[in-house]
Amino acid sequence: MQRLKWFVLFSLIVGGAQLSSKPKKTEFQVGFDSFQAKKYAEAKEHFEKSLKDSKDLSTYAQFYLASIQFELGDLAQSKKIITDILNGSPKPSGELKNRSLYLLAQIHQKNEDWKEARWVLSRLSRHWRYSPQYPEVLYQLVRAEKKMKRNRSACIFARKLFSKYPQDELLSDWGVDLRSNKVYGEPVHCTAKISDVNRRMRVLQLSGHSQQAREEALALRTTLKGDDLEELDLAYSRFLVNEGMIDEALDLLKQKKESQKDNFDYLMRLAFAAARGGEARTAIGAYEKAHKLKPQSRDGREALFHAAFLSYQFQDYDGAIRKFSELVKEYPRSGLARDAKWHLAWLHYLRSDFEGAIKKFEEARVANSQRRRGGSSYLAEKLLYWRSMAQLRLDKTEEAQKGFLQIIQDQPYSFYSLLSRARLEQFAAAVKDKDSDKDGRVPATFAWREFSGTVKDTSAEEEESEEKLADQKVDAEEEPVPPEEMFKDSTSLERLKTAKALMDVGQSDWARWELYEIERKSRSSQVRRKLIELYEELGAYHRSARMAELYFGMERHRLGFQGANGLWKSMYPEAYEKVVKKEVSRQGIPKEWVWAIMRAESLFRPDVISPVGAKGLMQIMPYTGANLARLRGDDSFHAEDLFIPETNVALGSQYLSRLGRIFGNSFPVVAASYNAGPHRVKGWLMNFGHLEVDEFIEHIPFVETRNYVKRVLSNQFFYHALYENKMKPDQWLIQPLGVPIPQKLSARENWEEL
Repeated sequence: MQRLKWFVLFSLIVGGAQLSSKPKKTEFQVGFDSFQAKKYAEAKEHFEKSLKDSKDLSTYAQFYLASIQFELGDLAQSKKIITDILNGSPKPSGELKNRSLYLLAQIHQKNEDWKEARWVLSRLSRHWRYSPQYPEVLYQLVRAEKKMKRNRSACIFARKLFSKYPQDELLSDWGVDLRSNKVYGEPVHCTAKISDVNRRMRVLQLSGHSQQAREEALALRTTLKGDDLEELDLAYSRFLVNEGMIDEALDLLKQKKESQKDNFDYLMRLAFAAARGGEARTAIGAYEKAHKLKPQSRDGREALFHAAFLSYQFQDYDGAIRKFSELVKEYPRSGLARDAKWHLAWLHYLRSDFEGAIKKFEEARVANSQRRRGGSSYLAEKLLYWRSMAQLRLDKTEEAQKGFLQIIQDQPYSFYSLLSRARLEQFAAAVKDKDSDKDGRVPATFAWREFSGTVKDTSAEEEESEEKLADQKVDAEEEPVPPEEMFKDSTSLERLKTAKALMDVGQSDWARWELYEIERKSRSSQVRRKLIELYEELGAYHRSARMAELYFGMERHRLGFQGANGLWKSMYPEAYEKVVKKEVSRQGIPKEWVWAIMRAESLFRPDVISPVGAKGLMQIMPYTGANLARLRGDDSFHAEDLFIPETNVALGSQYLSRLGRIFGNSFPVVAASYNAGPHRVKGWLMNFGHLEVDEFIEHIPFVETRNYVKRVLSNQFFYHALYENKMKPDQWLIQPLGVPIPQKLSARENWEEL
């Protein structure tokens, strides 16, 4: 039954793990097992006994009893129990409330009370917007709205399903003609807009259903004309480019060159396709013409920026400088002008005009500092690092060192701090080789105590006292606080008892939601520490890591790795340790790779779905997962399998191993490939693979991938430092990339490679 699909998955992810060490199962556990086996009469008996045995589990026993009564057809009793849960004290956790509302919506629909069903489903649609259950709620809303003769509202939900969730099992028989698609056997009689069709095509492509998307687009083309056909063709050209069919896309677009030469959207699509096909002149020309069509609009400014950026990527540095300078002059207050100033400085650096680069980097730093609230600290740090690098290239070693030291002092745990430390270590090694330790350069042991010990706050040095130092003792030295004293309000204490009872019977996901209710309302540092501990015990690393990051930042930075080791490890946990170590051993890759990627992708949340459809811990696209499973000889893969940690980690590790073999186990390149695709990275290697690692990363064309690689490499360092006591950054961060340059380009990922 479709409505139970998410409930079973919910249990499989983390709810099925039995954390109790008791050899004999409780009445609640036996009842739950019987419920899953659909032995409802037997389950009812055990849950009723559970109500007498455990007050802490009573609300959850009632929920399952309500579900059982629904399955047995006693809708009135089921509704009564659900109403009691929703009106009970304390209020049910957010997730229990939502699941109770869902059951209530099913009761209303069974009773054909469409007004009440619509009201409950509307509430759920807001609460579950980013959950796997959302498409099913929309599906039921279409029927409820139809039953109430609210056809306009029904069509809004139907169009959303059609365009955003074409891969959902509920819609497996839906086609490109929305009017004839059915909900519960009845045609929806709604008309899709071309924008809906275009989004549907994109989602199908991203979810691995490219053939269906292509067939639907070609079929629809035969029925359209005029502006609708032109709009579809522009979207279809993007589809072709993303499929690697660039010549076909360009042929389609060039046929329209005369009729669409003054169409802004057409020019942007032509530029996109030409850039992917390596036709730099065509692409840049199209962007420039698009800019002239809308010079005062945001889209027009972006077109000029794309033209400049493309010149830079194709290494026409003179042309790029001209266009970026034009953008700064014409749109000085635009955010793009700020980015253009960075690129102007960076271009001088790449051209080896280091004096000019120093000047431009400093101008950009000053401009950034004059912005509201002192500007972007990240941009300031980046500009300072590359100004220091330009000074280093000119052998202005002392000035460069000062810049690197300032970065370390201001942002001791950032990516650019890691690079700065690697550069200073390089200086120290050079000094040692020359046996000139007394020339004023930085010794090899400099600055590592910020990571291994505490970060010194020089602004408050005169206030340091024995009392203040005593306040900085780590928790391990403190007396344990009883829960009754820690959780002072009765509601939180009651929720804690419920959470522990749920943990004892293996219902870890329900327990997590109880803890989250405490977390939402607590401001106590002691309570938050206890919650981190409990979350980790549950395997809810996404919550414990988030709490350690959000609530204990100052403490972590003040005490360093040794003084706040537990908090740092909570922020960078060895999540799903058993399965990770098993899979990295099988695939022959470092375990830090998996955790660094996992943290950047999902923050250890197993059920997360990205806006483009990537799923699970390592955010694997269904299409990628299917190909990886096929390479393992597994033809039974299903996209929902990606929510299971063991499956997700196995496939993610397999993919990292594959990318490692392709790119010589260079982790920066592997990380870039994991995010953007190996076919794109090969093009980058051909264009600028000769650079040093830090320069290569800064040159990555996609902002998302560039920042992603920086995060992943920072994550890797923290795992090395915390679990292997490797406190110094790897020197390969500042050495030539060392990856063989590909001999030919590919427009799409080749799954037959290796």
